[in-house]
Amino acid sequence: MRYIYLRFIVVAVILFLFNTLHSYAQRHVVLDSIVRVLENNSMYRTSVNWKHIKSTIYKSVDSKAADSIYQIIPAVQKLFSLLGDQHGVLIYKNDIFKGRKKYVNRKIDSSLYTYAYDEQYAFCTKILNDKYGYISVPSPTISLGLIKDRKLALEMLSSMSQTLQDSLCSLTSQKLDGIIVDLRLSLGGSYAIPISGLSPLIGDGTVFTVQQANSNTEVKLVNGSMLENGNIISNTKADCSFKVSKIAVLLGPLTGSAAEQTALAFKGKSNVKFIGENTAGYLTMTKLVQFSDDLIFTYSGGDIKARDNNVYAEDISPDLLINAGDNFKSLSDDAKVKAAIDWFKN
Repeated sequence: MRYIYLRFIVVAVILFLFNTLHSYAQRHVVLDSIVRVLENNSMYRTSVNWKHIKSTIYKSVDSKAADSIYQIIPAVQKLFSLLGDQHGVLIYKNDIFKGRKKYVNRKIDSSLYTYAYDEQYAFCTKILNDKYGYISVPSPTISLGLIKDRKLALEMLSSMSQTLQDSLCSLTSQKLDGIIVDLRLSLGGSYAIPISGLSPLIGDGTVFTVQQANSNTEVKLVNGSMLENGNIISNTKADCSFKVSKIAVLLGPLTGSAAEQTALAFKGKSNVKFIGENTAGYLTMTKLVQFSDDLIFTYSGGDIKARDNNVYAEDISPDLLINAGDNFKSLSDDAKVKAAIDWFKN
């Protein structure tokens, strides 16, 4: 009987050790993979001490967390923070985990989020004062799951781009002396949608170049189609045109990621002025690694060289700084809209 009991104890210990080692191995496989990807491809890879980073982040693993992925989340967040990558995220079971944000002391009016999530303000077109066009650009995106199906992704991106463009083209019903492109309520999303959608204003040619660790990606517009190194990402009809002498692009603290990249699409155009506040600071181009349906990892893979030959990796500063004064319920009383109209007149 004693022999059977001791044998049971030995088996239990072996199973415990096996499960412990299996959990340890699983979490380290994923964490090692993330470290390897970032060490070779992150845009910040040459500005950090990788020996220090590796010795630091593995100490952040939480062995008491629910499963092997939750255990490495503090380590991945620490890794993002040490790199200075505030745009990278780890998505696990639909929860999003980031590193520490750089602009921790920046105050943002919380009411802006209310407007950003209200489509009547975030996605609308208007004629102001009978002669100025206005379009507020939303935060359009597609499911990350669609990225694996290039054909379906192209269809979805094209359809959403066309919806935005149809709204823009509705402004051609009237002769305009200027157009306001409002990106203040655009939190990000899929950058192909707003750039393709606004192509009648942006125009054909190279929009910008993404500078990555081992290669560059040229982003172009050709007759309403957006291309990355010659590959079509989104298609639109581009069957309207504008003959306006001035375009005002409004920026704010929520203008982030794809919205910032959309703003850069207007850089280098002589008839464009940027008005408002510094953007959110998620300008980098992210790359995606999908480990499973439940686990997705993105990181900052490159900065952007715009048509003005400047490289942008942080945020965008306006040409005319106007803090606060936003009034989405009454655009005629909005400080940034009023500044744009004053510029149109002069």
